[in-house]
Amino acid sequence: MSEPNPYAPPAVGEPEAPSALTWRLDGAGLLVKNRVVLPMVDLETGEHGGDMKCIHRTYRVANAFSVMRIAMLSGAYLLLGNFYHLKPAVTIPIIIALSFVLQQVRAMQASPADRVVIWEYAGPKTVKGRMGRSKWRSRVAMAVVTTLILFPLLFPSATFDFTRWALWVFGTGAAVLVGVWIWGLIDRPGAKSHAGPPGWMRIAPVHADALLFLMLIENRQRQEPTAQPEARKRLVRTSYFHLYPLRILLGNKKNPLILIRIALMKLMRSRLLERETYPFSEAEPTPAGRLCEPLREAIQAWSLLHPDWFFLSGERLPSPSGEVTVESATLTTPDLAHSAFITHAWAAMRPEQGVTQFSFGTWLTDGSLIRTNDHPFIELSNPRVHEARTKGAPERVFLAHLQRCAGQPLSPARDSEELHARILQANEESDRLTTEMGLHSEAREVA
Repeated sequence: MSEPNPYAPPAVGEPEAPSALTWRLDGAGLLVKNRVVLPMVDLETGEHGGDMKCIHRTYRVANAFSVMRIAMLSGAYLLLGNFYHLKPAVTIPIIIALSFVLQQVRAMQASPADRVVIWEYAGPKTVKGRMGRSKWRSRVAMAVVTTLILFPLLFPSATFDFTRWALWVFGTGAAVLVGVWIWGLIDRPGAKSHAGPPGWMRIAPVHADALLFLMLIENRQRQEPTAQPEARKRLVRTSYFHLYPLRILLGNKKNPLILIRIALMKLMRSRLLERETYPFSEAEPTPAGRLCEPLREAIQAWSLLHPDWFFLSGERLPSPSGEVTVESATLTTPDLAHSAFITHAWAAMRPEQGVTQFSFGTWLTDGSLIRTNDHPFIELSNPRVHEARTKGAPERVFLAHLQRCAGQPLSPARDSEELHARILQANEESDRLTTEMGLHSEAREVA
């Protein structure tokens, strides 16, 4: 299978046309498609390689909702003050909270034409400089907003001259927020965000060294189709993650704000949960030595407990944008009766928060498959697959799997090729059923 080519130039000059194009140079800047991870180069300083940090960049287009939100907040302020006779010390925190809620709701429902998010890399100079200052601004703003919200609750008006102190506190808080906002405007990145075609962002000006680095990548990728004229097109589909069970979307996340946000996104069928993905057939075979370190460590840990098991295969499947990567490995017993499927998935922005999962599979003489997972799964109406979940360490999950297989007529594969064929058939059946359930679209070819 050919190497994924996320940097290929467009077949035509129309960015909206379906293709594998994710970014392209545009004079002194570049055009970037929504939800794309750029190559590892700092657009501000030209640094590349070494200790780079993946960060996100967002561009929001002013639209009717922006004007409507201001009108709604102004109306709410007048209503609370004139109709309910609430004091500004109480009204302002309510307006701040309402503004935050409206902003989050809009972000969940925004179309690619209204909100474009991409991921880029920042070098040590950017991380310690502008990004460090940005963190301090966020902390100061959060402290001020928290103070404004809690002030009316912590200091009742009956204890002292509340009006005078409220005006002083809220006046000072407003001045600090305005100062932070002005500081942020002055301290904007050198490579600024601009509107591009619908679903795209233009970043300019880009540092000369970064432009040269990107130009070399673009030129190299332009030459690859010439060297491989018969290279096949890739298959891509749209996955609708808002239709997935909530327990799968939440995963092992602990932050309550993130949990609430994901639950709301699913409830509102947010377009943020619609992503382009590759079907499993686009995975690239990968030897054990080239798998990511967490997956290699999981394989090694299992092999120490089961030294007779051997490595059967490995695969790597990134998302079309490069935002998420999934690598997998299959290990099996010497008699090919039981197999372990280990996967590790991570996001480009937080690779250290990647998740490793185990599944165990065993085929029976009637052609059915017993599968035991350590993670939530999508229940499919497949009478040929008997799937269950057991929490705990991989060894505990495997022991539970053996108990489920006890007394069943097992059917070990004759050789590695037959085992590969069984795994492929099981994946094809799962893919067909999830497509019929509407969890993702039919696969389509892209250039």
